[in-house]
Amino acid sequence: MRTTAVFWLLSGGFFNVAVMAQSSGKLYGSLDGYRTDYHHIGDNLIVRNRTDLGIYIEGGSYYKVCSIDRSQDDKFKYGYWAVELNDSLFLNGFRQDMGVGYVYAEKIEENLYFLGSLKLRNQQQKKRGENDTEYELNQLLFPKEQAFDRCYYKLNLETGQLMYLRRSDMLELLSSFGDLLQQYASEKFPDHNQTIQKYLEELKVKTRPFQNR
Repeated sequence: MRTTAVFWLLSGGFFNVAVMAQSSGKLYGSLDGYRTDYHHIGDNLIVRNRTDLGIYIEGGSYYKVCSIDRSQDDKFKYGYWAVELNDSLFLNGFRQDMGVGYVYAEKIEENLYFLGSLKLRNQQQKKRGENDTEYELNQLLFPKEQAFDRCYYKLNLETGQLMYLRRSDMLELLSSFGDLLQQYASEKFPDHNQTIQKYLEELKVKTRPFQNR
């Protein structure tokens, strides 16, 4: 891909993302398109942080992807499923039912992992009959402050299933790596994002040599 300048670093959940301006990137219209690498090329693309005020008012994800000339803004906001820029993948949160903005995703084996808003997690918990009383109380008392809360999700590329990561999912994910499994099982705060981030980083290093994509 063509790149002319490095502008800044974004914190992408569990990796830092080098963001570059005037870069060409792959524009995916769907999950099937990503699976088969069917894409269009977009030129002069940029990823930037959304403002805290924008997130506070609208909710959604941390990043915005657009072209420098601001053409096709609606397409970037609502249409594209994902954008791959400088070998970094950004999923459109709107297409994942998480509100506007993009999330930075990392591929580990046949899944994508990313930090997203709690909107989808709460919907899934309600369908399962699970309750998060503390969160619901905070939503009632301080609804806008929850716009910055995040949890980890896993998107299965084969089935298309998108679920928030629970402790049981992490135990299953680490089951083939006895050392990591034992360490995770002894963690004091296994559900915290920082803890999950640490083990996803370890897992990515361990599985990278076996990834084809």
